Amino acid sequence: MLIFSLMIPSTFAGNSNDDGYSPEMQAKIDEMKKELKKFTDERATIGKNLETFDTLDYVVFSNQEWARLHESHSKDVKVNWPDGH
Repeated sequence: MLIFSLMIPSTFAGNSNDDGYSPEMQAKIDEMKKELKKFTDERATIGKNLETFDTLDYVVFSNQEWARLHESHSKDVKVNWPDGH
């Protein structure tokens, strides 16, 4: 994960806020924080989905635990095997 750090001395900031950043720079920092949060949230979702897929594929399907099939298929999903069954 990339971590960005912006440091601007307050003498160069002009009109600055409590952190010493200009309003424009603070807006950019806030936008980058939003992007970073979005990125980390998406990564967490992907990780969770991959973990679920692995469980369903390697445990449920491979071990033919058909009682757990509802974890990946809702009641309105019809599953057809490649041979047409």
